[in-house]
Amino acid sequence: MPRKTIDLPARIVEVLDHLGDMPPEADVPIDHCILASNSSVNMRRYMMQKLENTGHYPAVRDRHFITLNNMVLVNLIQSFERFIKDLAAVCVDHLFDRTIDGRFDEPQVRGSSLAAHFAGSSPGKALCESGTWLDCKGINERFKDYLRHPTNVHSIFHVFAPGSDTFRIMSLIWQLRHTVVHNVGVLTRSDAAKLRLLAKKQLPSPRILLTTSDDLRFLQAYLDTQAKDINRRAGERLADILTIILGSDPTLFAPQDEANAISKKFGFPLTVAGAVGLP
Repeated sequence: MPRKTIDLPARIVEVLDHLGDMPPEADVPIDHCILASNSSVNMRRYMMQKLENTGHYPAVRDRHFITLNNMVLVNLIQSFERFIKDLAAVCVDHLFDRTIDGRFDEPQVRGSSLAAHFAGSSPGKALCESGTWLDCKGINERFKDYLRHPTNVHSIFHVFAPGSDTFRIMSLIWQLRHTVVHNVGVLTRSDAAKLRLLAKKQLPSPRILLTTSDDLRFLQAYLDTQAKDINRRAGERLADILTIILGSDPTLFAPQDEANAISKKFGFPLTVAGAVGLP
């Protein structure tokens, strides 16, 4: 009897039936980032520990773990990217209807994307969720607008200071992601040319990226450090802007309520117009 034909397109659609609830950490961008980062690394550690108690060929294990390591590398970087856009969305939500200085005029949002967020009443998600945040210059430009100082045009918020080592290393990290995601880990001549300038050393190409466990450990530590620093600076900047805005119109919001709200989103106490928030 012939085997029943599988409706592959229908099976692909069924992928969307396999959904779960968001974790509690999703409400706080920095917590969500750290959760996702740790989950990827812990998954790799679990697999390694399980293998240690079984008979296996080390050479075969190492070959497969090269693929797994590259997948974890991408997950670490994508967790950081999501953190950046989630953080931007929080800033937009708390400023969108309280400023008229044109700071949100530049982003072009498709109507379909905007409409999808009407029910959730989140202009921040409408502006930030659908885009890609994978280069330092573009990220700086967005945050420069979103966290524009209301009175001091010379006070510019940079996520990654232009010309700094952080800007260079983060640019290298975005390029590593490109290599794994778009070239399946192959360091092409084009990739090598870009990475050579960022790494400041010669790179042979074409070659396969052989990510190690130490590479992942150092990458996670670096991205976690950057995320915590950005989270602190963005939270303090938002609190300052809200304080200045409230000074020009005390009817906009209650300082304590606003301080509590942003402190919860950033995960540490922030002060708005003298009111100290509770995370």
